[in-house]
Amino acid sequence: MKMKLWLLMLLVFFFTVFSFYVLASEKWIQIGTIPLNGRVNFKAIELNGKIYLLGGVSSEKGTTNLVDVYNPKNNAWMPVNPMKEKKTNFAASAYQGKIYVIGGYREDGRFFMNTVEIYNPENNTWSKGKPLPSRRGWMESAVSNDKIYVIGGRTVDFHNTNAVEIYDPVQNEWSLGPTMKESLYNFGIASFGDKIFIFGGVDESGKILDTLYILNTRINSWSKGTHLPTPRENCQALLVGEKVYIIGGYNDDVGHLASVDVYDIESETWDSLSPMNTPRWGFGAATVDGTIFVFGGGQDFGERSTFVKTYEKLLVEELKPPQIDDFLPLSIEIVAPLSGTVVSSSKIILVADLKGNLERVYLNGKRVLKQDIRWLADGVYQLRVELPLNRGKNIISIEAYDPEENSVRQDIEILRK
Repeated sequence: MKMKLWLLMLLVFFFTVFSFYVLASEKWIQIGTIPLNGRVNFKAIELNGKIYLLGGVSSEKGTTNLVDVYNPKNNAWMPVNPMKEKKTNFAASAYQGKIYVIGGYREDGRFFMNTVEIYNPENNTWSKGKPLPSRRGWMESAVSNDKIYVIGGRTVDFHNTNAVEIYDPVQNEWSLGPTMKESLYNFGIASFGDKIFIFGGVDESGKILDTLYILNTRINSWSKGTHLPTPRENCQALLVGEKVYIIGGYNDDVGHLASVDVYDIESETWDSLSPMNTPRWGFGAATVDGTIFVFGGGQDFGERSTFVKTYEKLLVEELKPPQIDDFLPLSIEIVAPLSGTVVSSSKIILVADLKGNLERVYLNGKRVLKQDIRWLADGVYQLRVELPLNRGKNIISIEAYDPEENSVRQDIEILRK
C-alpha cells in the first residue's frame, strides 16, 4: 500500500536544560576593508566555510575578473585564479563543491553575456559549462532540487525579462522553467527546500517593489507572498535556518539602505533586525555558521557613486549539530506517493525543542520545511531524532498515510541513561 509520511512528536519527558542555538546578537560588527579598495555589483558565495568575492566593478580595476577568498576563521584574505572573463551583474550559485558563474554584463564593451564558468576549489581551476540560452544580466540564481534556476534580469535591449532557465549541473543541459508573473531585475533571492523566494526588485516601468514571489519547483508554479515592509532593490537575501534576511539595497524614499527585514518562511510573517553600520547597495553577502557577512557595495548612483570599502558581520543563529549518532530502526516501510530526487535508504533527522515540539527537520543533511516531509519521494527511510538531554524515556510516534488517509502507526521508545 502506498503511504505518505507524517511525523508527529507525541511525548517527550524529563528534560534537563539544553540549548540548540544561540540567539541573534544585537549589533553589526565592522571587521575591516575588502581587497581592491571596494567593489560593487559582484557576488559573494559561501563554499566550504569560506566566502568567494567574484568579479564586479572595483575602484582600482574597473570591471574585473578577480576572485578573492575570505576565511572567517582567521579573518584572512587570499586571491585565487581569476575568472576567464571580466563581468558584472551576473548570477552565481554554489553546488556540490563548485561555484557556477552565469551570464552578466561587460561595462567596458557594453554587451550582455551567456557564458557559464565553473570554479573548482580543489585544483583552483575554471572550466566552461553549456552557455545560457539567453544573453542577460542583472538576474539572480538559486539552487533547488539539484538544479540551478536563473531568473529574471535584463536582456540585450535593456528591457526586463520574466524568463526562468534551469541548468542541470550533472547533465550540463538547460531547460525552460515557468515564467515569473512580472519582469524584474535587481531583486533579492533565496531558496529553501522546494521553494525559491524573489524579494522586491525593479519592474519594467522602473518602479522599486515590495513584492514577494514564490516559485514552487516541485510543481513549477508561482504564487505571491506577504509584501516586504520596505520596498528595495539591489539588496541581498540570505537564508539562515527557516528565516530569510533581506539586507540593504536602495529605494526612492530613503536612498541607500542599511535596514534589515526578516521573513519567517514557516509563519509567512515579517520582523526586523538592527541596521548595518553602513548603508550599501550592489554589495555581496553570505553566511557561515549562522553569521551574516556583508562586503563592499556602493552609495549613491551614477557620477556621484562612491565605493564602500568595509565589511561587517552579524550573528543571527548558531545551530548545533545533531547529537545522536545512531539511526533508529523503523519497521514501517514508508513509500511516498510522489517521485523525486530522494533515493532509497534516505535519512531523516528530527530536532525537538525543550517543550518536545518538532523544531527542525533535515533530509539527507539538508534542512527542509516541516510540512515538506509529507511529500517525500518513493523509498525506505531511516530516522534519527535529536532531543534535549534527559534521564528518562522519549516516545516518538511515526505515522504513514495512504491517499485515502488510512494510517499505519508505530511508537518508538528512546531510552537514555
